[in-house]
Amino acid sequence: MLESPYSVKFNKNMISYLTKSLQLVNQQVTFRSIYTQNGTSETTREITENKFDFSLFLAHHLPLHKKTITVRFLEWFVGFSEGDGSFTVSKNRLFFIIVQKEASILFKIKTALGFGSVTKHGAYWRFIIADKRNCERLIYLFNGNLLLDKTNARFFSWVSTFNFTAKIPCTVKNKLTLTNHLNTSWLTGFIDAEGCFNVNLTQNKRQNDNCKVTIRLRFLLDQSDEYEFLQSLRIFFTSSYIEKRKLIPNRKSAARFTITSLIGAKEIIKYLKKYPLQTTKILSFQSWVRVFFILINKQHLTYTCQDIANLQKSLKKYKDFNDNRAKNKEKSNLSSVKDIVRS
Repeated sequence: MLESPYSVKFNKNMISYLTKSLQLVNQQVTFRSIYTQNGTSETTREITENKFDFSLFLAHHLPLHKKTITVRFLEWFVGFSEGDGSFTVSKNRLFFIIVQKEASILFKIKTALGFGSVTKHGAYWRFIIADKRNCERLIYLFNGNLLLDKTNARFFSWVSTFNFTAKIPCTVKNKLTLTNHLNTSWLTGFIDAEGCFNVNLTQNKRQNDNCKVTIRLRFLLDQSDEYEFLQSLRIFFTSSYIEKRKLIPNRKSAARFTITSLIGAKEIIKYLKKYPLQTTKILSFQSWVRVFFILINKQHLTYTCQDIANLQKSLKKYKDFNDNRAKNKEKSNLSSVKDIVRS
């Protein structure tokens, strides 16, 4: 029997190749948009599991010179980005921007990811991704791994703009709901961006050289329109509580996640020992931990007035660092975005 000149003999190697190809196609299909009858794409959402999944990013979207990136860093980076990152669209151009006064953390991010640029703008530094290929890499990194409602909304708009010209448009996954915040470094990244370690000292002089002092430790996370997320943290930090804050213009709600008890302080210290802070905020945290042990060991009960003065002086520079960072954060982000868009 003669064989057709167009027939194909399937050996083991070819079958293996086709199997792997089909597996790759099946993975990519889950990220494609659904096309309407007129040929345009619609950005849609799909349900995700309750854990981080960077498999597609690591398998197919790493820069050529990067062999891998640790999952711990990626979790931290997502948390940091949800606190300080900006998904910006201007004139159908995509920008991802992180503005910081601390240059070292931005260079660390650039080195770990293997793409992006860091430039100085006045007193601030900014990490920027604006080219299409690297924006696509970010989409596969963030997709299905974002926790906050507001971040997911901005990401959805960002990806929708990307899909207008993408060869393979992406389906945006629903927000991630973690089953355990204590087993990932996401919260460390978010604390690096948004957390505040506060120490309040109230001094009352005694008749002798000793001074009576009341020391109050506080850990704070302020968020707008994320009450449900803050509530979810209370499952893991049982001594915490949430208080309503003064409403910010154009926001539905504002709330503060607070830890003031020594039991709660011990819980946050234990977590941050496992997943250490990466920014200079670790200096503020270390000072906070020092005060925690002063309270645990009841050293403050025998402090002289000079001891209290020395403690206040050592804490002040970290308090000023936190206060100035919070005060200038939103203003610096807005001015930076406007400046980049004009360029």
